[in-house]
Amino acid sequence: MAKRIRPDCTKTYLFPPSLEDFVPPFYPARFIRAFVEKLGLKALGFAEEDGEIGRPRYSVDLLWKVILYGYDPKIRSYRELERMGMAHLGTM
Repeated sequence: MAKRIRPDCTKTYLFPPSLEDFVPPFYPARFIRAFVEKLGLKALGFAEEDGEIGRPRYSVDLLWKVILYGYDPKIRSYRELERMGMAHLGTM
């Protein structure tokens, strides 16, 4: 059974030491993360099904965070969100 892909914001890397170092203290992404975590998506009817084959699916809460993050600058395309994220990291 495949595992869900979930973010681990406490995981450390060589550069920078933590994913938390990427995000400034009062950046909207921090609010969105806290908001979605408090929603209780399972109680709202968002069920996660595990697939037997193929790549792991992204978790429902992670997808909601990405969608809401894109609504602030009016970006609806996942590719545009990816480009925006890479530009913020300075890797593009």
